[in-house]
Amino acid sequence: MNSNQIEQTNRLNSEKQKLIELIVEIEKFLEAKRKFELNSLRNIEDIFITQINNQNFKSPFTKIDLNLIISEEKIYENLICIVCLDLSDNPNACEKCEKICCKECIKKIDDTCPFCRYKPYSTRALSLIEKSILNSLKLNCPYECGEIIYYERYHYHLNTCRNKLKTFNCNNCKEIFELQSYPYTDIVNTHLSKCEKKCIYCSLKIPLIDFVRHEYECLEKILLSKISSSIHVVK
Repeated sequence: MNSNQIEQTNRLNSEKQKLIELIVEIEKFLEAKRKFELNSLRNIEDIFITQINNQNFKSPFTKIDLNLIISEEKIYENLICIVCLDLSDNPNACEKCEKICCKECIKKIDDTCPFCRYKPYSTRALSLIEKSILNSLKLNCPYECGEIIYYERYHYHLNTCRNKLKTFNCNNCKEIFELQSYPYTDIVNTHLSKCEKKCIYCSLKIPLIDFVRHEYECLEKILLSKISSSIHVVK
């Protein structure tokens, strides 16, 4: 062989070696990514349920209904808000007539007490005795979970009750679910199995529960096919 042929052969061998090394690196990369994603897929339900549990939930129960109170004696009659007429929520009392009002309802009052008509309207914090009576009240859960709640833990329970109404927004199909039962696994599983997403590599519609696995397997096939073609051309 002349010098030009030797040079060309060396160049081709060098390019072939680079392609082989590239194949090895891509295979390692795909294997690592596949393992990572498959491990993630095992926890896909947990990911969705965490999203549900962590959403900024606003309770529909903005007032404490008197029907929730568990009491044989009407010791709570002096603890009823003079504005909303429900059990006072985080209340203060009028300095003149001492009738109490929810913190949020106070914002609706102008400069005159709605009960005694004293003007200007001003309030005081509840006394220790008043707070003690209020905090001792037992309430039923408005979500009907069956738990009996002390007044002072009412809002904490609303935020943690497993029967509370939540919504889950699917980013793929934009469907909105109202979840009122716990656990949510069956609802999430059903949706992941039927909600489909189009693969950008093969254009097939794949259920979300299998989508990540399919996408990487599809990408792997395409890459290996292209690499194989490149090696054939070099040969």
